[in-house]
Amino acid sequence: MKFGDFTEISEKIWNQSISKALKLEDLSQFEKKKYQDIELPSFNFPVANSVHDEPLICGSAEWIIGTKINADANHKNASILSALNHGAEAIQPQLNQDEDLKDVLSEVFLSMVYTDLSLCSSDQALEEYLTLCKDSKKSVLRGAINQENLSENKILQLKELENFHLISIKSNEESITRELSELTLKMKEAIQRVKEETLRLSQVRVITSVGVYLPANVAKLRAIRLLWANLLKAHELELMPLFIVAQTDISEASTPENKLIENTSATINAVLGTANLIFNGNFGEESGRLHQNIQHILKMEANLHRVIDPLAGSYSIENLTSSLAEAAWNSQEA
Repeated sequence: MKFGDFTEISEKIWNQSISKALKLEDLSQFEKKKYQDIELPSFNFPVANSVHDEPLICGSAEWIIGTKINADANHKNASILSALNHGAEAIQPQLNQDEDLKDVLSEVFLSMVYTDLSLCSSDQALEEYLTLCKDSKKSVLRGAINQENLSENKILQLKELENFHLISIKSNEESITRELSELTLKMKEAIQRVKEETLRLSQVRVITSVGVYLPANVAKLRAIRLLWANLLKAHELELMPLFIVAQTDISEASTPENKLIENTSATINAVLGTANLIFNGNFGEESGRLHQNIQHILKMEANLHRVIDPLAGSYSIENLTSSLAEAAWNSQEA
């Protein structure tokens, strides 16, 4: 036997070995755990067809480090400039009624930043953004905007922004299974909309929250990619990686120390789940830089940006991913 080879055993012997180690008569006596409405598999027998041949296609292992600037933040422009100076690669400003986007984004090199305008989409905001970018090539500008909030004339101007996400898909469901079901339906509608409005599949993105529990949250993100790939196949379209935006979900009632721990766990889950853009903090808050630094540590010290789909091949994660995707897919056919 060579190094790395394992003796093949039957599933029966596998289960008997685990039962003996746990001092149980059989595995049926083992209490299975649930997360939300998901029954988590206790043990996964390693069969060859339980994993995918290749990692999920997610575009790139490198994710974008994002930071939010909430409406109640003071000195928004200074906060944005500070966040960018400390390594942020994407910003999501939220404006008050008496604020202009041109003031909030003053002195920002927008050609080098992913600018998420989804929370302040309006004709005026788009006009001010384009004015700020008048000396930049439109083809290099990256970001997102909700075109539903724009007039027809402004929507025509969006055609110049080739690398902007114009369709953002999101679900308000708290349950992962119901969220995936709703996202599947909305992704299907988005694909149809791309066909009708002569948009590009690369202009579609999904926004989802990521919590601290690793198996379910990682599997959810990976299931979204599986569902997207199957929808494109059903429409006989060429496979295009889906852009996923992850927003970490932590308890507001936690202490600052626990928030940092929870945010670290949620950010790791977003990375392992192949998110393309991660918002894990508000730089307008006192602890904003600490939370943003979580992503820098995961890149510069853990080197997670060098691996595409890090948990590919894990029997537990692969099986949970497949079961979540299958349940969401079947819900559309019911």
